[in-house]
Amino acid sequence: MTIDLDLTPSATDAAAASSPDAATAAPRERRHAVAGLYNLRDTGGYRAAGGTSRWGKLLRSDALHRIDATGRDRLAEIGVAHIIDLRGGDERATAPSAVDGLEVTVHHLPVFDDADPAAQATTHVGLVPVYDHIVDERGAQLVDAIRVIIAADDDDAVLVHCTAGKDRTGLVVAFALAAAGVDRDDVVADYAATA
Repeated sequence: MTIDLDLTPSATDAAAASSPDAATAAPRERRHAVAGLYNLRDTGGYRAAGGTSRWGKLLRSDALHRIDATGRDRLAEIGVAHIIDLRGGDERATAPSAVDGLEVTVHHLPVFDDADPAAQATTHVGLVPVYDHIVDERGAQLVDAIRVIIAADDDDAVLVHCTAGKDRTGLVVAFALAAAGVDRDDVVADYAATA
């Protein structure tokens, strides 16, 4: 399976792709300043077969409960039309996304059930067993997230988030970038930028 992240190279994207390290060539451009978010990043500009991943198509962030009207306006300017929320119901109830008034479709695709012991296990058993659990037990949610990304209109940005925008978000974004043919080193660098 391949994912079309619109790998048509623009002049800017072509210049970024020809740099020795596209993953770190423009880290400030990759980050978006949005009030209430500390980890909003664009996955555009990564080398892939046939070009580079398109800027403004796939974004990743931490939870959206701290954004205000200015933050919502900025997300609208960026073009966010779909939000994939990977948090469980308890997490969403504790810190509900502040997206009222933003014209988006929110897709709740929890990677952990509220009672799922794997959600609490990262500090006790490490991340590898947790990732194995996610892939083995919550693969349907991962596939659904990728389907949302694939189905989004060309002009629509998709924002993927969990609580911190690290592990669950990183896994979904890594799968999407890998499926789009993004260079493995860039997939790893994107994931590690939040670790």
